[in-house]
Amino acid sequence: MRDALIVGFLCIVAIVAGGWVFVHGSPFGMAEPSTPGPVAFSVLAEGTNASISEKPVNYRITEAEEFAAMWDMLGRSDVIPRVDFKKQEVLAVFDGERATSGYTIGVQQVTNTEDTRIVEIAHTVPGEGCITAQSVTYPYVLIVVPKTTLSLTHTRTTTASVCQ
Repeated sequence: MRDALIVGFLCIVAIVAGGWVFVHGSPFGMAEPSTPGPVAFSVLAEGTNASISEKPVNYRITEAEEFAAMWDMLGRSDVIPRVDFKKQEVLAVFDGERATSGYTIGVQQVTNTEDTRIVEIAHTVPGEGCITAQSVTYPYVLIVVPKTTLSLTHTRTTTASVCQ
């Protein structure tokens, strides 16, 4: 009889815990299941002076300590944005070294497929006739997205600025 009461009690605890997780989500900071389609994102920071790498490179940041270190490496003087790393992650896109001004980088769209998260990167270069400063620049953008366990990939489009 005592064993039956223990088993019954454990079943009730499991049902209550399962209901709580269903309503509130996992308390262990795990990524939510990702559904295919567009993914909402917000720009946290962008600029042209991130000398992180001479070549284009992308990073997935999943912890507050990593984000703080990246923020310091950017040399930003403003307050670091708050990110809930239990539910979100930061994607950092760096365009590498450029010989002049006039280069920018941005994220056009983020989309989930069944097994991959695709980040569509838009790269803008100075067009013909554009006047540019002869100074080295390092374009970058940081975005925040919902956390996922999907692998990341990217597409890249390049357009030229229209200058007269």
